[in-house]
Amino acid sequence: MKKKDAHKTEQIIEAARAIIIADGAAAVSTTKVAKQVGIAQSNIYIYFKNKDELLISVFQHEQARVKAFFDDHISQKGDLTAQLKAYIDAMGELAMTDWDTMAILEQIKAMPKSPVLTDEALPGSDQRVQGLMQAGIDAGILKNVDPQLHMTAVFSLVRRYSDLVRNHGYPTDFSPVRAMIWDAVSAK
Repeated sequence: MKKKDAHKTEQIIEAARAIIIADGAAAVSTTKVAKQVGIAQSNIYIYFKNKDELLISVFQHEQARVKAFFDDHISQKGDLTAQLKAYIDAMGELAMTDWDTMAILEQIKAMPKSPVLTDEALPGSDQRVQGLMQAGIDAGILKNVDPQLHMTAVFSLVRRYSDLVRNHGYPTDFSPVRAMIWDAVSAK
């Protein structure tokens, strides 16, 4: 059995990312990824058990990018309302500066029978943001609904906004979108 090479693992993930960006997550196949990397299809299975495991790895890779971005842009100190608004602003900035990551996350989640929709597939994912949303709910700042609904509302609205800016020349002033998102999720 061949030994795993960290560089090759990264090449495989990057090839899958490129396919998702170009053609959507449903277009990913081990054959296409192998061809893009320049290896035999059977070599993909040295690194990933199957296509689902590859997609989970790509998703986790993108989530790590988002987490690093949030770590740089959202303070865990201070006023909870300010932290929640900083999260919305960070999502807006991320969508404008790293459109591909947002598209990849959305594409993988939207797949029929997506491998990332089970808790077992992604243990611990989104914990910081989910905790922030739950704290906002508990404090009466956010509407009393599942934190995942808040996260989905923010992600979806920001994602559509970034699409409008990127593809249709929509104004880049995020403030009206931020206000709309806040009105949608806040309890007051």
